[in-house]
Amino acid sequence: MISRNDEKHGWRTPDEIAPPDAAEVERLLSSWLGGRRVLSVELLPGGLMNRNCRLAIESDPAPVVLRIYDRDAACAKEIAILNPVRGAVPVPLSALT
Repeated sequence: MISRNDEKHGWRTPDEIAPPDAAEVERLLSSWLGGRRVLSVELLPGGLMNRNCRLAIESDPAPVVLRIYDRDAACAKEIAILNPVRGAVPVPLSALT
């Protein structure tokens, strides 16, 4: 439970924000998808601020997780933390750029 004095008080949680639809995900990931279709988008539970969605991609048996940052600073911070450890531990694709 977040108290009123917590810096995160008032943040929207992922459950309060709708997941993107398949067409929006296809637009966002068009270069990565290479013409494949997004078959489904499922909002994953948990998290405090950012949304994680499980995607089913045409011709890909393994699901993919798309992380959507609702605060730009959080994305930059996560990339700055993950890039130095790339190669030593698995990191998401977005952290490679």
